[in-house]
Amino acid sequence: MKAKLNIKLKLVLMFVAVSLVAIFATALILGLVSTNSSQQSLEQQAKSQLISIREVKKSQIENYFKMVSNIVISSANNIAFAQAAQEFIQSYNLFDQQEALPENYKNQVKSYYHQLFIKEYELQNAGKRPDVKAMLKGLTDTTYALQYAYIANNANPLGEKDKLNQATGAASYNVVHDKYHPTIRTLLQQFGFYDIFIADIDTGNIVYSVYKELDYATSLKNGPYANSGIGQAFKMAVSGVRNKTYLTDFKDYLPSYNGKASFIATPLFVDGKPIAILIAQMPIDKINNIMTYNEKWSKAGLGSSGETYLVGSDYKMRSISRFLVEDEPGYLNLMKSLNVPQATLALMKAKATSIGLQTVKTAGTEKALSGKTGFSIFDDYRGVPVLSAYTPVNIGSGIQWALMSEIDESEAFAPAYSLKKSLLLYTIITVIIILLIMTLIGYLAANYFSKQILALRNIAKSIASGNLDNQIDVSSIDELGDLQQSLKDMQEEIKVRNTDQERAQQEQQKRMQFEKETAEKEHELERQRQENERRQQEEELEKI
Repeated sequence: MKAKLNIKLKLVLMFVAVSLVAIFATALILGLVSTNSSQQSLEQQAKSQLISIREVKKSQIENYFKMVSNIVISSANNIAFAQAAQEFIQSYNLFDQQEALPENYKNQVKSYYHQLFIKEYELQNAGKRPDVKAMLKGLTDTTYALQYAYIANNANPLGEKDKLNQATGAASYNVVHDKYHPTIRTLLQQFGFYDIFIADIDTGNIVYSVYKELDYATSLKNGPYANSGIGQAFKMAVSGVRNKTYLTDFKDYLPSYNGKASFIATPLFVDGKPIAILIAQMPIDKINNIMTYNEKWSKAGLGSSGETYLVGSDYKMRSISRFLVEDEPGYLNLMKSLNVPQATLALMKAKATSIGLQTVKTAGTEKALSGKTGFSIFDDYRGVPVLSAYTPVNIGSGIQWALMSEIDESEAFAPAYSLKKSLLLYTIITVIIILLIMTLIGYLAANYFSKQILALRNIAKSIASGNLDNQIDVSSIDELGDLQQSLKDMQEEIKVRNTDQERAQQEQQKRMQFEKETAEKEHELERQRQENERRQQEEELEKI
């Protein structure tokens, strides 16, 4: 059996239903329009900002390499450098002949390799050990002699061997070193180089190095590092021309404990003839500081997730990840979840860097390394959707990197998401308020109409029961008024019909009364006639 709903409840529910439909339709349309418009506006704003940052960083990186190139060329054209190269080459070849060395000097050099160097190497490379035999293979007597004098027998601690201006001994090399080393060291410090080398163009021997790492006094033609980055730079410069530099990309460099090293080289000329190669080892730190705003991303306007970074042609980072700097444990855990090899994670932790270790093969880096500049939204190396402005960067010698300027999509669109939440909250509040108002209005309207309808129902019932004395007032000019008027007309019509019926009944009663009385009179007359006839008969009988 169907449940019976009174008209008042039905009217209230109708008001609420219509209100809900109208409210939600309006909220949906306004919400979609406003959030889409907001998201498009935010995307355009983020796009403009990221592109602007990208172009600034591209200019800074390219200008940095141009500046380095100009410094190296300028230094090579300095008469003092040319003179220094001549004197270092001449005195280098005489060193082990002029210097009185202890009998065990080679063993002391080997001991330095096997103890101090290995210890520091393991510390910086998560326990991995270098191939010391390969490093020692092919070292000449002169190499051993100079490494003994300026490295193994150098009283300054590891990493500070550059503080020695002149080794003890009578060799002319020591005098030359004392003469030029302070000036070249100042140049290194002034321009932030990691190291500066002078290599004999004929033999490839590194006749001078500021920091005196284990590449010092080795040959770049046939020594242990001939095929490394510094060896490649040397070979390019040997075949090169004056006033032009030759650059190698950042790669692991064994003498620097497998730190990332890039080398820039140019030939040194004396009397129009190349005699040496000037080589500068560039620090990754300078480039890293440019790209990371000295690790002050937020102050640079990149929020909590924005970053700019470089990626080499091998798809490895050339600047550090912001997320490793700000949360190393979280970063390493994330990389582990992305199946980064454990050995790579160990190196990231030991070196506290992602440079040369973090692979970034995304839609943006692939396009940038193919020479394209653009803007897009895609997943970055963390698997997180980002807004990214990318571009290729040419740093010289045909080396091209990808420069990425990015921010997490969630942060870029956070105001839009906040707007959505606010709209949802405001919509809910508005719906509740409007529903309460519409429920009240619906109740009042339903109460008004139900009263009118109930009154008309009662009148109809009363009329149906024969009560025609109801006072029916036509109080409105709408359909209810029409119904009131119809009931009033019906009541009047019934009254008229009842009156006519009463009249007909009265006339019929009168007619019947008349007929009755007439019949009674005729009956009485017939009785009297019969009585008279009886009497006449009796009288006639009496007469007879």
